[in-house]
Amino acid sequence: MRSLPEAPPHALPSRAAAAAGLSLRRYDGTRRRLALGFAARLPRGAGARMPVDPSGASAVLRAANAILTKRVLRGVVPVLVVTEFPASARVANFFRRGAAIGGTPGAALDPRVGPTDRIPVIRKARSSAFTNPELERCLRMHGVTELYVLGVFAEGCVRATVRDARRRGYSVTVIVDAIATNARWKLRIALWAMRRAGATLLSTAAAAEAAKSPDLAG
Repeated sequence: MRSLPEAPPHALPSRAAAAAGLSLRRYDGTRRRLALGFAARLPRGAGARMPVDPSGASAVLRAANAILTKRVLRGVVPVLVVTEFPASARVANFFRRGAAIGGTPGAALDPRVGPTDRIPVIRKARSSAFTNPELERCLRMHGVTELYVLGVFAEGCVRATVRDARRRGYSVTVIVDAIATNARWKLRIALWAMRRAGATLLSTAAAAEAAKSPDLAG
C-alpha cells in the first residue's frame, strides 16, 4: 500500500483527528464500505485538552485520508462522526477540560481530514457512535453486517463503538495501526478488550488485502 507523506510534528493540527472506517456487507452478499470518522481537534502543548500521541494521530490521519481519497478500500461510503458535548453539561465539561463543546472549534471537523465534501456527519455526545440512532438507520438502510473500524481514542470512542457493534451482531475488524490514544498501555488494554469482544485485529495493509474480492468492486 502506498503511504501518504509523513507530516512533520509542527504541521500537526492543534487537535488530532479521529476517524473510523466501517466496511459494509449487504445482506444479499455484496459489500459496501462506510468510513465512520470521529473527527475532533485536540489542543496540544501546555494547555492541551485530551491530547493524542502525535505519531498515532498522524497514522490515523494517513489512513482516514487514504480511504477518503480512495487509495485503499475503494468501495467505501464515508461517514464522519463528531463528538459534540452540550454546553449545558457544565460539570461534565469541567472534568473534560472543556473539550469538544458544541459551537466551539473543538467540536468541528479537523481540517486535515478530507476531502469531506458531501460526506454525511453524525454527531454524538457519548463515546459510542451507536448512541446516535442515525448510525443504526444508515447501516440498516445499506443492509450492513460487517464493519472496519479505526480512529481515536482507542480506549474511548473506538472501543465503545466496537463493543456496541458486536452486541448488535456486526462482524468487526479493527485497523490496529490506525487507532490512537495518549498512552501505550491504554492502547494495549483497548486492543485486548476489542479482541475479547470478538473483533478481528488487522493492519491497514492486511485489511486492504483481505477486502480485495469481486463483490467489493462497486
